[in-house]
Amino acid sequence: MYALFFFSSLLAEVFKRRDEVVFSSLGKLCGIISGVLLYAGIIRYSILFPQLAMLRETTTADKETIDLIFKAMNTYIGDSLAEHVQFTFTSLMLLFFGISNLKTQTVSKWVSIFGFITAVTLCIGNLEPFGYDFAFAFNRAGGDMIALWLIIIGYGLFRNSGIENEFAKLQ
Repeated sequence: MYALFFFSSLLAEVFKRRDEVVFSSLGKLCGIISGVLLYAGIIRYSILFPQLAMLRETTTADKETIDLIFKAMNTYIGDSLAEHVQFTFTSLMLLFFGISNLKTQTVSKWVSIFGFITAVTLCIGNLEPFGYDFAFAFNRAGGDMIALWLIIIGYGLFRNSGIENEFAKLQ
């Protein structure tokens, strides 16, 4: 979650320093929104669910009502916001940063192409709530592809920064 939030801000700066402002700014905005949505999904495990569990076990409140609240919040925060809406904004982030990269040639164009493929995979995965069961596999693969894209573009930035030459001098 923090990776999307902070990485998108830093990556936008890299592209802005190469005079690409429009798509890098859009990528940054989508990355920040994506990170916030992912955070909302994760925080439910440490705040909402323990509170509901405590209410279920320690009060005379109707257990079926608490279970219904749990299911509703898990579906809304978890499935809807933290997964599908977040994947939509991550797809847009990948699209915008891919365009920024193609315009600036900061890292290999293949990083952009992989980002575009990842964005399409995430979009197909977002069909799952509409009854397309095959989309589940795309949904899960897309999550892994996001992590791989972050690693690949990070490596590409590191490789093109000249830092590796500084390390070679130290040896």
